[in-house]
Amino acid sequence: FMQNVLSLVRPGSFKLPHFSAGGLIAWIDAHDIARVAAAALRDPAGHSGKAYPLAEEALTMEQVAAVLRAETGLPYEAQPRDPETLLAALLKSGMDAAYAASLARGTLATAQGDVSAAMTFDTVRTVTGRPGVRWSEFARIHSDRFGRA
Repeated sequence: FMQNVLSLVRPGSFKLPHFSAGGLIAWIDAHDIARVAAAALRDPAGHSGKAYPLAEEALTMEQVAAVLRAETGLPYEAQPRDPETLLAALLKSGMDAAYAASLARGTLATAQGDVSAAMTFDTVRTVTGRPGVRWSEFARIHSDRFGRA
C-alpha cells in the first residue's frame, strides 16, 4: 500500500528504508481499495463471485524516492536494507510469526525480481470509472506528510 511509505517518513529525515532491493513493487492507494469495495457493495449482484487484483503502478523504492523528490523538492532517497534480515526484524517487532514469514518471503521475492510482485491492473478504472491514484498524485495528496521545499 502506498500508505505504508507514509510510516517511513520521519521529521527532518528524507530516507526511505526498505528491504526490496531494486525490485519493482506494485502499489495501490488504500483509498482506491475502498472505492472498489464501495462500488461492489453498491451493486452486489454485479460483483458477486469476482476477485479484483488491485495494483495501479509498479515502481522500485528508488523510483518512489525520485517521484517524492520531484513533487516535494526535498532530497528523498531510498535506503536499501538486506532483505534477508527482514524476518528477524518483523519478529522482533512482535509481529505474528506466520504473517511475518509470509511478508518476508514476499519481500525477498520482490528483491529477487519476481515479476508477479510488479503486475499492475486497470481494475480501479474498470470498477469505479475513474483511474486509481499514481505516486505523483499520492505525493501531492499527502504533501502535509511528505513536505515541500
